[in-house]
Amino acid sequence: MPRSDNPDGFDDELDDEFDDELESNERDDLVVAPDVHLPPAVWASLLAQVNTFPAETRRRGQRYAQDGHVRAVHAGDDRLDAIVVGTRTYEVVWQKTPHGWTTTCTCPVTRSCKHAYAAVWFLILRAQ
Repeated sequence: MPRSDNPDGFDDELDDEFDDELESNERDDLVVAPDVHLPPAVWASLLAQVNTFPAETRRRGQRYAQDGHVRAVHAGDDRLDAIVVGTRTYEVVWQKTPHGWTTTCTCPVTRSCKHAYAAVWFLILRAQ
């Protein structure tokens, strides 16, 4: 059951249960994103946007990226598409607009969720 004190609306216990299930499944089927080389201005604008996410969403998104929940990412100068596995498989889109970046996700939160954060954090990890 969703907890109201959690910014993304889901219980950490459910995430932990899913992590165990993900680890028990074959991870060799993951679609590994190719190396992404984004211009510095695109990186800067993406980082500025993700830094506006609530701290708890950032923490959970980082964990999702580090634990292998991000299955595929395609990034361009004005759009980023990702597949992130959570309770279900979710499609994440980051779209550049004249006012910054917007996010959409097929999860119940729909915007600025841990899945959207995980997609960008995945790219950050790949760039290191």
